[in-house]
Amino acid sequence: MKPLILALVTNGLAFAQSFTGTLNPTDPHDVFLVRFTLSAPATVRVQSWGYGGSAGAPGGTNAAGTVIAPGGFDPYISLFAGTGINATFLASNDDGLCPPGMPVAGFCLDPTLTINLPPGSYTLAFSVFENFSIAENLGVGTLGDLFINLGNYYDPYSNTLRTPRYAFDISGNGVSVVGTGHVVEPPTLRKAFANASIPVNGSAALTFTVANPGLIPLTGISFNDPLPTGLVIDAPASTPVCSGTLTTTANNVSLANATLQPLTNCQFSVTVRGSTPGLKNNLTSAINSIEGGAGLPAAASITVGGNFLISYAANLNAGDSVINITNTGANGAALNGPGFGAAAGNICVNVYAFSPDEQMVSCCACLLTPNALASLSVKEDLVSNTLTGVRPNSVVVKLLATGAGAGFTGTACTNSAAVAGQNAANPLIVSGALAFGTTIHLQGTGLAVTEVPFTPATLSMAELASITNRCTNIIGNGSTFGICRSCRAGGLNSSR
Repeated sequence: MKPLILALVTNGLAFAQSFTGTLNPTDPHDVFLVRFTLSAPATVRVQSWGYGGSAGAPGGTNAAGTVIAPGGFDPYISLFAGTGINATFLASNDDGLCPPGMPVAGFCLDPTLTINLPPGSYTLAFSVFENFSIAENLGVGTLGDLFINLGNYYDPYSNTLRTPRYAFDISGNGVSVVGTGHVVEPPTLRKAFANASIPVNGSAALTFTVANPGLIPLTGISFNDPLPTGLVIDAPASTPVCSGTLTTTANNVSLANATLQPLTNCQFSVTVRGSTPGLKNNLTSAINSIEGGAGLPAAASITVGGNFLISYAANLNAGDSVINITNTGANGAALNGPGFGAAAGNICVNVYAFSPDEQMVSCCACLLTPNALASLSVKEDLVSNTLTGVRPNSVVVKLLATGAGAGFTGTACTNSAAVAGQNAANPLIVSGALAFGTTIHLQGTGLAVTEVPFTPATLSMAELASITNRCTNIIGNGSTFGICRSCRAGGLNSSR
């Protein structure tokens, strides 16, 4: 089936929307559906153009201003109150007027339906002539009763095989189209990892959602998901799910012979472990069914060994803490060092500071070239310019390493803490950051220094969304409060 083309126009009296597309060329019993709403009582008009063309229309075009050529199938339109399988039959039309329709072999077979409707939700069904709804044949019923599956693309009036192309307008004050579809739809598949990043040998749930967006049951639903190298399933099994069978091996997930009722979905999860570091892109096969054919594959990504690091700084009244960060070169480095040739292996270490009551008080990012060393004073850089102006006495600090620019060649990290990634072609979360929290505090009459490495942690999708959203708000409010000070070159007690 060809893609649907939509156009929004105003025809002087009422809102109108034009639809052009193609029913399934191999299945003349295909039915195209349009769901729309009315916010107030209105006269709604449906005018087809596909059979005879738009020559009889004002200006010779449809409502979108497009000239519609003749040659499409002889259509039938049915209107239902409501949406989904419980929508009830209201009205239908087969043939229209000349004009606006144009005669073919003396017949005007482009239907016109004009009806006064109260506010509410409605579904318009567009089908081949003779493929009436069963509800209409019975005089009462619903869209879920389906259609009688008669008719084809052959036109006895012109003695020609017509194309499966349709073209029609829906007009009326307050008409709002909310969705389109077909009575029989392919199944859909979505998948998502619970986490954005996990340590090496860490685990994450991989959740699949299989759905039937159509109005008939789908059977024989199946797909295959080969896991990328470095993701494994430690407990392979065969499990009944979705009225079918889920089978997992050490490196593969497959669903076979599942069944879904109309407008329903089924969800299940498997646990995967990250055995080797790196960005893992996971793509399934197409999802198939007997009735609906093939749907699109699903994709998801997770970073194994990506640097999401956490630590804290306490008792800032008694001293200071300094965060020392370096780039290990895990993502490459310039052959002869910085300044010789193109940049390589650069990362952004995004910094998020939280007060003890969970409020994000500041965020920023440090650009780190391979083997460079940078530091931030908690007192001078993280809590000296907080969002609220209040300086907490202790903070939780989280670091998230992302690639700087495409291919790790970027030379700036402006606002990267708000987006956690600089380029769609670039890994979102990467390895390569090493961080230590160095604390200076009073001990007796002197000073003492302790140093503790930041702890690697699993980054959930929810936490990633939370920290980047809150940092986006801090950067975007325009006040400059909450944006922490610059990263300092060098480590503790080194000059800028």
